[in-house]
Amino acid sequence: MIILALNCGSSSVKYKLFKWGQKKTLTKGTIERIGITGSFISYSTISGTEKKLEKDCLELFNWEAGLSLEVRPPLDTYKPDDPDEFIK
Repeated sequence: MIILALNCGSSSVKYKLFKWGQKKTLTKGTIERIGITGSFISYSTISGTEKKLEKDCLELFNWEAGLSLEVRPPLDTYKPDDPDEFIK
């Protein structure tokens, strides 16, 4: 059985991929400083080689933080008479 373990924080994601029957780590990695200048990705390959890629996510993936001060978030438009019970 192969298991993926994730640890998601506010500005980072860490992961490990295990082969459980053999109690072996297949690969692991981190993405740090998501949405912040100086972000980087580091990972190890199946052979155990450590690699680090230091580029901003905007440069790599044309991606930046999803919140904007100019756009109101969806829950900011809450109204007390909203018909959906779970929102009240």
